[in-house]
Amino acid sequence: MYLLTYLKPKALIALLILACHLPTQAQDCRLSMGWEHWQPYAYKNERDEISGLDIELVTAILDNMNCQLSLKSMPWKRLLSDTEAGKVDLVSGASYTKEREQWAYFTQPYRQETRALFVRKGSSESYAINDLNDLIKTKFKLGLTRGVYNGEAFEKMMAKPEFKKLTQVVSKESINPKKLLKGRIDGYIADAMSGSHTLRELGILDQIEIHPYTIYATDVHVLISKKSNKAERVQQFNNSLIQLQKAGTLQAIIDKYLQ
Repeated sequence: MYLLTYLKPKALIALLILACHLPTQAQDCRLSMGWEHWQPYAYKNERDEISGLDIELVTAILDNMNCQLSLKSMPWKRLLSDTEAGKVDLVSGASYTKEREQWAYFTQPYRQETRALFVRKGSSESYAINDLNDLIKTKFKLGLTRGVYNGEAFEKMMAKPEFKKLTQVVSKESINPKKLLKGRIDGYIADAMSGSHTLRELGILDQIEIHPYTIYATDVHVLISKKSNKAERVQQFNNSLIQLQKAGTLQAIIDKYLQ
């Protein structure tokens, strides 16, 4: 009896130590993610539910980790700043940049992204564009969306005054197709999937096409705030992502949006 009494405190201490070393996903796991309306990646459906390709992919990965996800609607620039400050844990649909790596962990890629050049239907052959310098040669009036990353090569070109003066920046991607059809720009850069979806929604898919020249193609990651999360969280996320990729779960979600 004396021995049992003596062991109880030690047993309790051992249990507490063990609990502290349990994987984080076994404990209470609640993460927040900011989102901006960007079909088909994130939007409210006809039932006023937050849906979209990125929402479904991230939710599936976190469900597999036994983590609960809360969603916060905000503009893209604030989404990034709030993630940097630790007010938001996650941001999806992010390309890699050295600047972002200072304040966020990058997960393994969960899908691909292509930044395409959209022009008026039937005009692609009129623009002999094989690299970004050709945009200067043709004096191509180029529409851009504020705060969107178009690749390192494009960022370097923007440092050239002769290139930058050809660009026109808007706050929303949906503005550029209208400017194109009015002749105010010669073309604009947008995500290939979301850009095509926007044209379909506007009813002008038959008036605009994607130029054969690809501006930028890259892997897409989820950013995890370093301010509010430890590196272990990234490994847990990546393990879950890889499991679902091998099982075909993530590809099944992607295929649904390609139909």
